Amino acid sequence: MNFQKTDDKTLIIITLITLFSIFFSIFLPALLSESFLLDYRFKHLFNGSDFSFYYNNALNHFWNFETLENLREYQLNSGMPELFFDYKSTPFPITDELFLPFTVLPFFKAYYLYLIIAVGFFVAMTAVYFKKNYLQTLFYLSFVFVSYPFIASLEKGQASLLVPPMLILFFLLLENKKYFFSLVVLAIVTHLKIFPLFIFFGFLVYLISIKKYKEILLGVAIAIVWVVLNIDSYIKFLEYVFYANDAWSKQGGIINHSIFSFGYFVKSGLGIDLEFVLKAISWAGFIYVIWLIWKKKEISKNAWIFLFSFSSVIPGSSFFYNLVIFFPLILLLKKEDFLYTLLIGIILAYPLHLGLKGVLPDVLLGLASIKFIPLFILMAVSFFKEYRDYKKGILCQKEN
Repeated sequence: MNFQKTDDKTLIIITLITLFSIFFSIFLPALLSESFLLDYRFKHLFNGSDFSFYYNNALNHFWNFETLENLREYQLNSGMPELFFDYKSTPFPITDELFLPFTVLPFFKAYYLYLIIAVGFFVAMTAVYFKKNYLQTLFYLSFVFVSYPFIASLEKGQASLLVPPMLILFFLLLENKKYFFSLVVLAIVTHLKIFPLFIFFGFLVYLISIKKYKEILLGVAIAIVWVVLNIDSYIKFLEYVFYANDAWSKQGGIINHSIFSFGYFVKSGLGIDLEFVLKAISWAGFIYVIWLIWKKKEISKNAWIFLFSFSSVIPGSSFFYNLVIFFPLILLLKKEDFLYTLLIGIILAYPLHLGLKGVLPDVLLGLASIKFIPLFILMAVSFFKEYRDYKKGILCQKEN
C-alpha cells in the first residue's frame, strides 16, 4: 500500500476537532466552576517529571556513587527538584543507554535538550515523509503540536515523544521494502515503550508470511545477543510490569484509557462487570486480524489501525501521553476515511472532561475521562472493514 500524501481535508478535520476541544475544555469550566484548568497547566508545564525517571535510572545504572548521599548531592547540584530525587522505574535496557549522555548536564538543561532533539527528529521525519511538501508538513505539525498527547509528553519529558518519528521512519523503510531495517526500528520502538509490542508481532507475522526468513533470522540473532547481555534487566522489567499492571489499571481513570481501567470504573460506578467480555472480544479480534495478515500476506490500512488501537487499550499502562502513537496513523488516511478521521481526531483531541473536573460527579468524570470508548469503536470499525474486504476478495476470486 502507499503511505504517502495524506489529504489536506483529513488534516483540516482533525485539526478543527482538536482546536474546538481545547477551546471548549478551557473556557466552559471557567464559566461553570472556579476550578480553572489553566491555573494547573501553567504552573506545572514543562516540569520534566517523567524525564527524571530516565535521568535517575541512567545515574543509578551507570554512575558509581559510593553512597546515597553522593547521589543526592549530584542530583541537588544538577538542579533537579527534590520531589524527583526518588523517581525511578524499571525500563527496557535501551532506555538507560539512550538517556545516559543527558546525565552529564544539569537536569533542566538535559530535559530541554531532550525536548529539542525529540521535536527536531519529529519535524525532520515529517518533512522527509511529505517529500519536502512544506505546506502539508506545516499543517500536519501544527495539529500535532497543539494536541493534548503531544503537549502532555513535552510536559513530562516522556520517551513516547520518540515513538511517532520512529514509526514514520518505520513506514518509510517499509514502503521502500527495507524489511530488516524496518524490523530493527520497530524493535527499538518497542523497547522505548512496550505497548507497540502487538504491532511488532503483527509485522513479524507479515514478514514470515512473505518468507523474509533471512531478515528475520538476522534480527533474531541480534536480539538473542542483546537479551543475553541484558538478561537481568529484562527479568526485572517483566516482574515490574506484571506487578504494576493491576495498580496502573485503577489509577484515577482520568489518564488511563485501558480496558482494565474502563472496566474498573464501570464496575465501581454502575456495578456492571464488562472487563472480561471486552478483553475476550479484543483478543479474539486480534487473533483473527493476525490470521488475516498471514492469509492475505499483507498489512492493510484497516489492519494497521486495528493493531494500533488494540495496542492502546490492552496494556494496563495506557496513559494519555501514549496516544502519540496515533500521529503516524494520520498519514495513512484519505478523504474517504471520514469515520477513521473523526475517531482519531476525538482520540487525539484535548480531553474535555479534564476541564470539567469539579463540575461532574466523580463517577461520571471517571467514565468520561477514559478515551477507551472511541478507541474501542475505532478497533471495532477497523476489524469489520478488514473482515469485509477479505470476504469481498474471496467472492471476487470465486467469480473469476
